[in-house]
Amino acid sequence: MARLQQRVEQRLRPARALGIGARQQQHRLAVLRPEGLHVQLDRRPVTHRSEGTPSRRSGTPGASVLRVPARHQHPVKVRFYELDPYGHLNHSVYVQLFETGRIELLDSVGLGLHDLEERGYRFVVSRIETRFRASAVGGDALVIETEVVENRRASSRWGQRILRGDEVLATQEVLAAVTDTDGRPVRSPDFMAEALAPYTNDPDDEGGA
Repeated sequence: MARLQQRVEQRLRPARALGIGARQQQHRLAVLRPEGLHVQLDRRPVTHRSEGTPSRRSGTPGASVLRVPARHQHPVKVRFYELDPYGHLNHSVYVQLFETGRIELLDSVGLGLHDLEERGYRFVVSRIETRFRASAVGGDALVIETEVVENRRASSRWGQRILRGDEVLATQEVLAAVTDTDGRPVRSPDFMAEALAPYTNDPDDEGGA
């Protein structure tokens, strides 16, 4: 016991020499008391990160409330004919799976491609960026997660992940333009933004084109 008290005293001396107060010291050190060992925890505030992507702050002045959108999830299973010669899921299939995830999200909110076509609108992909982090193999059960990162006047930016359990195998970011049925860019209609709102990072942000 005496040796432990001596060690604690030795650790406190440099702090005292630097002018660090007792309040600052107790945030960082475990203090040994005669009746036993008492650990003083650091009481500084801790910021927690949510699983989703936080949206823009909203609410009354002074409030710090973040709305966390949901991520649409679509389960798939790796088939043997999707494998490359090395037994891994072919890289081109990831792009197809990501597209399936986006279409499933659109269908779930009443914006199926055929429905949009009848209303005079199309989603046209203008840019894709895919990153591969780990390989899937035959029989793997995967989940495609999809969210709308940003909804703009005439386009939208989508974020996606393919997961095996908690492991992220690939990510993709997509920029999709809104056009009429002749392929001309048009302003995104209000009904589209409203339908996508549950999966949109900030549905109220009008942003750029």
